[in-house]
Amino acid sequence: MSTTRLAIIDDHPLFREGVMSVFRGRDDFKLVGEGMSADDALEVATATQPDVLLLDLGIPGGGLNALRSIRKNCSCVSVVMLTASEASSDIFSAFEEGASGYLLKGIPTFELITAVKTAHGGAIVLDPKLAVHALGQLGAAARTPHPNPDAFKQLTRRETEILAFVSRGWSNRDIGASLGLTERTVKNYMSRLMTKLRVRNRVEAALAFRRADDV
Repeated sequence: MSTTRLAIIDDHPLFREGVMSVFRGRDDFKLVGEGMSADDALEVATATQPDVLLLDLGIPGGGLNALRSIRKNCSCVSVVMLTASEASSDIFSAFEEGASGYLLKGIPTFELITAVKTAHGGAIVLDPKLAVHALGQLGAAARTPHPNPDAFKQLTRRETEILAFVSRGWSNRDIGASLGLTERTVKNYMSRLMTKLRVRNRVEAALAFRRADDV
């Protein structure tokens, strides 16, 4: 059983402690850091390199600012927003900045555990209570990059194959199992193909692939 290294950034000590208590003592999770501000978030991400970092939008310094810094300096860390905001604009902004998920603070314990494991596996997670129209807005957003169709010609056959799986919502782990590759190898392919397409995350890569397929 793989262990997920987890960090939590929230400026409300009681809530942060409550979330930590959910994961503390479990063999499949290891708590590696905590904090309460955007500066803390980057420091924890840099120092501990967690697999998943839970991040609140409303922290001092701004959750989105923290997310932006982490994606720039610690690209291997999957950042999942854990916040009270259900605003579509916040959801869109989080994914636009490279978040691996968006969860509401009222999420049941079991669903939170499952979501963190899913994010560690490389898939995008979204709180089931969020309105379906938020996904539609994400998919139709005009600000989502439109890579030049020629960019897809730079992809190898394997990269294209993996991107097709990603566009169907498969995690790195599931893709690897299907193709006989390790999860790390799939992650490396993903990094290379995202660089070639000049996209910042799996959501943008998947949307770009679907658009190219419709042309």
